[in-house]
Amino acid sequence: MTKFLVHYYAPADKMAKKKDCSDAEQAEMMKAWMAWKDDCGDQMVCLGAPLQKGESVTECDKNCKSECSMCLCGFSIVQADDMEGAKALFDGHPHLEWDKDAKVVLYPFAPMPDCCEGSDKCDTGSCK
Repeated sequence: MTKFLVHYYAPADKMAKKKDCSDAEQAEMMKAWMAWKDDCGDQMVCLGAPLQKGESVTECDKNCKSECSMCLCGFSIVQADDMEGAKALFDGHPHLEWDKDAKVVLYPFAPMPDCCEGSDKCDTGSCK
């Protein structure tokens, strides 16, 4: 199976408002996420985590520094036989149900040639 890095994007203004959610509202959101995780079964590699605003490690030009209307707000790692199978995991996903402008982007892991010859860790990204 191929692993896919999942990026969750949401409008910046909606993410700012999400901080004001009550504990009960946050618990409801997490309940929906946990149900989705359970539905994925062994196709769930890593549920991931929400992300806060990031900073560049290298110097950015003005385009890089400009504020975007969409925020990268979380990630997961799933696995599927192909891209269509991975996309199918997101039917009814709570992030997409939360806001009409929310987005999910899937990135398939690429093989790392010669990274750890003879190791079973090459497909996990954990080669050292």
